[in-house]
Amino acid sequence: MRAVGLPRRVGAEQQWVIPAGTIVIGLVAVILWSLLAASPVGWVVASPLRAVQIMINGLVGPNPMILPHAVSSFSAAFIGFGLAIVVGVTWGIFLGISWYWRTVWEPIILSAYSIPKIILFPIFLFILGIGLWAQVSMAFIHAVFPIIVNVMTGVKEVNTTHVKVGHSFKANPWQMVTKIYFPSIALSLVVGLRMGFSFAILGVVLSELFASREGLGRLIMRRYAVLDINTMYAAILLLFLVAFAGNVLFWALEKKLRGTR
Repeated sequence: MRAVGLPRRVGAEQQWVIPAGTIVIGLVAVILWSLLAASPVGWVVASPLRAVQIMINGLVGPNPMILPHAVSSFSAAFIGFGLAIVVGVTWGIFLGISWYWRTVWEPIILSAYSIPKIILFPIFLFILGIGLWAQVSMAFIHAVFPIIVNVMTGVKEVNTTHVKVGHSFKANPWQMVTKIYFPSIALSLVVGLRMGFSFAILGVVLSELFASREGLGRLIMRRYAVLDINTMYAAILLLFLVAFAGNVLFWALEKKLRGTR
């Protein structure tokens, strides 16, 4: 059985490139950052060059102070994000297909989506203790809701003709999901993953600000406490660059999918 709704090949105009406007905004931000660092308030603003130097030395230098914190934060974020993909996609497809269970769960999920997830962190600490899995739980709980909502919405709006074609060919549930639903919800899925990735990093950093043994959030608070502004900005810059790189990859995939529809 052939999959429906799959993207077609596109021309060179659909290449994965960062828009010029994004690059310009980035350059303007760096210029403003440099001006602030050179201004009278520069004692609370590290220069971009200094932040980059400390970030690089902290990752690959002889005394990589930032590296263990980065490994802790991003390990928790990626594990939590991976679990959120499995649970979010599975649950989203189920709710999208089942009208009854979607009616039951949709208001609950949307209400939980709007609640600040950090209020659940003390519960996770009681259950999991301070460490990796408490941070993983925060990454998961932040990332899973946008994935569920986007997948559920995408499945709900799948063309009924495609579904009827699948049934007419006597497709089993696995074939329906892989040949009908997944190709049809590809764009919604990527949008959900893009949001979930950013929220996973946000959840980890927020949890580290409150209680953790290590991590970039913890490092930022420690450096702030001793007014080590340069290292604090280096850690913040690293978080931004990783989040930006992930978003660019998902945005590029989203752009390709939009261009093939």
